[in-house]
Amino acid sequence: MKERVKELLVLHATSPEASDLNLLKLADFLGVPSHSDTLANSCDNPWEAVLQHSRGDDCAVCVGASTLRKCFGRSALAQRLRVDGLGCSVQLFVYGFDPQDGDSELVRALSNGAFDAVRPLDGRADQYCVSGKYRPFCQEFSGLSFGPVAQENDLVFDVALKQERLADYIRIGDRPFLAGIQSGAVQVTLAGTREILDIDAPVAPGVCPLEWFARLVPALMFLRYAFGDRCWQPGKKLACFIVDDPLLHDRHGFLEFDTLLAAMKREDFATALAFIPWNYRRSHPRVAELFRKHPRRLSLSIHGCDHTKREFGDAAAAPLLSKARASRARMAKHRELTGVPFDNVMVFPQGVFSTAALRAMKQAGFLAAVNSTPFPVDDPSEKLRVRDLLSPAVTRHSSLPLFVRHYPTCLAEFALDLFLGKPALMVEHHDYFRNGYHQLEAFAAQINHLNDTIYWCGLEEIARNSFLWKTDAAEIVHVRLFCDQSVVTNNWPTPRLFKFSKSLDRDQLKPPAVAANGEYVTTITSESEVCFERTLQPGEQVAIELCANEGALSGGLRFGSAWYRAKVFARRRLCELRDNYVCRISLFGDDWSSRRKTVMRDN
Repeated sequence: MKERVKELLVLHATSPEASDLNLLKLADFLGVPSHSDTLANSCDNPWEAVLQHSRGDDCAVCVGASTLRKCFGRSALAQRLRVDGLGCSVQLFVYGFDPQDGDSELVRALSNGAFDAVRPLDGRADQYCVSGKYRPFCQEFSGLSFGPVAQENDLVFDVALKQERLADYIRIGDRPFLAGIQSGAVQVTLAGTREILDIDAPVAPGVCPLEWFARLVPALMFLRYAFGDRCWQPGKKLACFIVDDPLLHDRHGFLEFDTLLAAMKREDFATALAFIPWNYRRSHPRVAELFRKHPRRLSLSIHGCDHTKREFGDAAAAPLLSKARASRARMAKHRELTGVPFDNVMVFPQGVFSTAALRAMKQAGFLAAVNSTPFPVDDPSEKLRVRDLLSPAVTRHSSLPLFVRHYPTCLAEFALDLFLGKPALMVEHHDYFRNGYHQLEAFAAQINHLNDTIYWCGLEEIARNSFLWKTDAAEIVHVRLFCDQSVVTNNWPTPRLFKFSKSLDRDQLKPPAVAANGEYVTTITSESEVCFERTLQPGEQVAIELCANEGALSGGLRFGSAWYRAKVFARRRLCELRDNYVCRISLFGDDWSSRRKTVMRDN
């Protein structure tokens, strides 16, 4: 993506309002150079006053409607946006309208008469409809319709005159919610959001980030379109479908691996099996061969240890570490017995983990963790913030990256993940295939349609390729790593200097040694972050590894007392009885199917 503008300017009145400050936080989060300035009303034309702050450079300007009202009278703001002799191109983003404060005249002026008024929602429209014609601006959301809308926050514009230079990016019902208007050298983007989201606000468990859409995504769309690769970008657009619990047998419940493989080939996707290490001696040779022959499509990750209730929800470090080491030891033995490799990634059972579990995973040598919620069960004092859920992986409570997955029900949730640079991780159980594989194939096809470059792979490859990059004015490539093992390639046709950074645990006593393609490199450590740099030739790939000071100790194959192991044996066998026989009997009717996620998650 080419560079478009150089700097973001947020204009405000005497002092910035909350949304102005929140925009600056968003810009910093994206890595965009930005500053704020007081809007001066030194001339009669408010638009000339706004654009004078561009200093003759190509830039992006953000200003709230309330700022314009405070600095200029209604008669001045009613002037049409016409600026002559502007020697640069300017992207103008205006937000925070209020229909009760006369902002309809302001909207009419900014749109050069294309819009007649701004108004609140009438209650009939309840979905955002994103245009499919402006993919460079709307990205993964292009062509999607979803809801609900934010009734208290969202506003829409009345169209008075259809213009060729009017772009309806997002509509609510039949009225624009986010639109762009070209006016000479000025590209105006009008957003019908009253507020900009504070990314430092704490997040409560159970929240769905899609609820923030109106207060977050329009501003992000504008900034990414305006600044291109000056914003943090994902290394790849990644995706994976995860199936929890099954053994490597010809059939597990409604899951048949041959049929699943055929579906993956038809729609070009990949599946990771969240494998319970307790079953390490029970895989069938024919199915194991299927995994060996198709590593691009089928992979194994680690799903707990014994998969008991709240297995990794403890606060005690010692038993957590023992279970983490035992799980890896069992998977290593499974690899020895079957020849099937495994991804060094923990998929927490039942969606339950503690902050101590994350530390245990790190100490046991795991590269990453995956869960259905980012919230630990021990409710730590340091709460998750919005910005944590906007990053490719959550690292608030540990430098071990925690990736979040969802059930394949709402396509817009995955569009948001990909838009933010997060992997699209879908999860289901065997009962998802009760009526065949057409539902999965259709959803995978929809995921592939969100972006032309979706890359499906296993969870370890996702962890290694989950990093962000951006360029600066000197054409230096900055890379923000999330995993202790990463692979980065210079995709430019010229040599580039790459500057890498990776966050560390705050209580880490010594910084780790860093190796690039097996050779140790010089690092600088500051503020819980390790930094290093390397020049890469065109097409050159570098494998980066942060080496822990203490190696991950191997664990035994057994864990717990004889009584504990007997209970685990009974639990696992009963779960298999349920999956292979009880679930397949129609005596339980549709109500059983509706309860399947809860039953399977708890076991």
